[in-house]
Amino acid sequence: WGGQLSYATYRQQVAEAAERGWAIDDGHFSIGILAVAAPVYSPARTIDYTVSAVMFRGQRDEDGISELGKALCGLCNELQDVLF
Repeated sequence: WGGQLSYATYRQQVAEAAERGWAIDDGHFSIGILAVAAPVYSPARTIDYTVSAVMFRGQRDEDGISELGKALCGLCNELQDVLF
């Protein structure tokens, strides 16, 4: 892992991801890398796949990251229709 993540921070990030529909990893897995991911749900509402975008930190500001997360959610919704 690139950076430590406390359990409390992890839980907070999980709650935030659940609320907005997509997740972000900012340097915890790999230093200098930012990843955004969204789930592809099955008809049973289990997460069967994910779609992610990976970039260098600083390539997008907060608004750009949010825009990307929302776009990934849209793509995941389209994939649900194709896959299931």
